[in-house]
Amino acid sequence: MKHLIVILICTSFLMGGKLFNRFKTGEQIFTQMGCWKCHGKKAEKSALGRSRVVSNLSKMQILAKFSQFRKSSDPILRTKLVSLTRKDKEKLAQYMSSLGASVCYGNKPCY
Repeated sequence: MKHLIVILICTSFLMGGKLFNRFKTGEQIFTQMGCWKCHGKKAEKSALGRSRVVSNLSKMQILAKFSQFRKSSDPILRTKLVSLTRKDKEKLAQYMSSLGASVCYGNKPCY
């Protein structure tokens, strides 16, 4: 039992330090996780004809959608989002929102 606890502590330390911070940029996440396959190379497509065009959403709108997808019936999307850290999701949302020309109020970009 003692060995199991030590192994769990060491594993969680290693995973928290290295494996969960494997992405440096939102673009890297978008590419390596295969988001572009459904959303398009510039996030310009409606994924499978069921979603809004992501590049037209603000970072905050995308992050809100991420939290909704935890309960998604789409197992692929749910699995991909669960594997990302909060920081990774923020990087991804920032990248996707930067691909479009979203305007929220007047000429000010959405944040």
